[in-house]
Amino acid sequence: MATKTLRAAGGDFSTPESWVASLPATFTEDEVIEIYDDWPAGVPGRFFLTGIDPNGFNITIKAATGEGNDGVFGQGVLMSNTTTHWAENIRASVANVHIENIRFSRTRAGACVRLDANVSSSCSLSKCFITSTYNSYALEANRTKVTNTVVYDCPLGVECENWYAPNLYNVLIRDCTIGILVGAGSSSESQGSDIINTCLYNCTTDVSGNLTHHTGFTHHNATSKSSDTVGGDGLGTDLVLNVAASDFVDAANDDFHLSSGSALKDTGADNSSILTDDILGSAWVVPWDIGPYQYVATGGGVTGDLNATEPATDTFSAVGSSAVTGDLNATEPATDTFISGKTDEDYMRFEGTIFINKFNTEVHQRS
Repeated sequence: MATKTLRAAGGDFSTPESWVASLPATFTEDEVIEIYDDWPAGVPGRFFLTGIDPNGFNITIKAATGEGNDGVFGQGVLMSNTTTHWAENIRASVANVHIENIRFSRTRAGACVRLDANVSSSCSLSKCFITSTYNSYALEANRTKVTNTVVYDCPLGVECENWYAPNLYNVLIRDCTIGILVGAGSSSESQGSDIINTCLYNCTTDVSGNLTHHTGFTHHNATSKSSDTVGGDGLGTDLVLNVAASDFVDAANDDFHLSSGSALKDTGADNSSILTDDILGSAWVVPWDIGPYQYVATGGGVTGDLNATEPATDTFSAVGSSAVTGDLNATEPATDTFISGKTDEDYMRFEGTIFINKFNTEVHQRS
């Protein structure tokens, strides 16, 4: 596997175009480009993949470790084309393209991501944030596997007409004028996608068009509407209605983690054959939730002593409902466990914050 880096300085490449130009005409191994968050206004240029033969190998465009959004709105590598019409941030007319953990934003015509017809059924897009203020589709991707992704604040969110019909698994489409545009379509290319565990929240129109000719699987979705307003076969069986701001931790401030009483919690379908972890990297567990965020229970406080001379003997007990065990052993932090079997190292990185003083230790787990 050939792994290269894209950085403003000090990387293998400084523009997407220079990396694309370096790719062989016919691949003999997987090609990976890892992008660093060096450009606050967005990565300069665009990835346009055409005229090459992956030859069965994969092309991966992703944020470098620690440089991605990690499920946090407004964080991580940004791709934003603000000057050129119809020049997508990423466009591919070749197979086996995989896009991971990137933010996309556009103020000009053209999709943020376009994966062309007849090749993108082998492609995937995961853990991304996608928005566009221009009246064109934010995402066009024919049968591409789209997972754990947020499409937001768009006149037109996801295109499902002509050749563009992505499979949507655990996706959140929010605050769009039209969430999904579906063509009337007789083309088998455009009508075979799945829509599962996907939430349409606060969209003026959930789906424009109908799903009469839709031949994929559509079930266990959710809407903020009071009824299924989608024509044809609708949004499928086991539909959750009336999704509200209270179903999220802080929707007004773009925090779409699920609240403890969320109607999206434990109401999804088992998608384990499609994906294994959520937008935060936490392993999905049964019963599944709807949308890209798996609900994580809020941990209680923790009390105990901090014995600086004998850290291995420090013990803690739960004040809340979560199970708590372990000690604060500074020499072996990886062995300290506090909540639901998480190590303190993993816990602080992914789940929340530990506040410590001489008299009390509190563990706050992020929902």
